[in-house]
Amino acid sequence: MKQTVLFFFIFSFLMSENSCRQKARQRQSDQKLQVAIEYKSIYESYRNSPADSVRKKIESFLLKHPNNYSGRSFYAWFLFVVGEVDSSILEYKKSIVLLPQKAEGYAGAGAVYNTLNQNDSAENYLLLAIALRDSSPYTFLNLSMLYMKKNEPIKSFAFADSCLIKGDSLASICAGLSFVYQKQNEKAKSALFYNRAVHLGLKDTASFNKVLSGEMKIEDYYRKNFD
Repeated sequence: MKQTVLFFFIFSFLMSENSCRQKARQRQSDQKLQVAIEYKSIYESYRNSPADSVRKKIESFLLKHPNNYSGRSFYAWFLFVVGEVDSSILEYKKSIVLLPQKAEGYAGAGAVYNTLNQNDSAENYLLLAIALRDSSPYTFLNLSMLYMKKNEPIKSFAFADSCLIKGDSLASICAGLSFVYQKQNEKAKSALFYNRAVHLGLKDTASFNKVLSGEMKIEDYYRKNFD
């Protein structure tokens, strides 16, 4: 009899413990879902809301969830778009600390360094992103542009080829390649990719022609048209 009572006591205890663990996991799952929904709402509001409003929302979100990788990366990108490049780099570096195995933070920091013509830093971060198997065509485009500036055409063209493989259907990528080839005196290829970009729906061709002529920085064009 005592053994039976002891068995049921242990059984009840184990069932209770299991139930508590299941409830804890469910609470964690629900909390993660709510955080994801909140972030998604902020991200989707970007195109239709004033920049000040978006800033308040994402900064408030990060005060509550400082270790949210997606929110931190979005904030870094947002800061770049509004022209706060030093702060953007700082936020990308924070995202790297959060998840050092993910490529996006390195790629973002490298891209911003590239716009500042801090070539050594840009190269370091962009190559780290590639080493972490970054598949974004923009990372390869940034490396192609970087080696264009460093007057290393073989590397520039090699990364341009990789960029094309990964993003040949994107107007923004074809436009970037047109710029890369134009700056390296490959006029025919530049024209080819310019026409392809237009066919794919390139925005504001008048401004992009200013990029090709040197009247506008390419990063300013991208901020305006591909944010």
